[in-house]
Amino acid sequence: MLITEGYREGRLSRGQAAEMLGLDFHEAEAFFKRHGAEQQPTWEELKASGEKLRAALQA
Repeated sequence: MLITEGYREGRLSRGQAAEMLGLDFHEAEAFFKRHGAEQQPTWEELKASGEKLRAALQA
């Protein structure tokens, strides 16, 4: 399925793919999990997330 592949490869966001499939957030999560299409975060995303967490903890 093109939408699943687009999501897995990061060309579509979860919201975009869910909208194309006519699913809400939780339905989309279940759909992608059933089809083995979970996205893994990139190193840049993990680093940005860590930086945001550090900033929040210092505030």
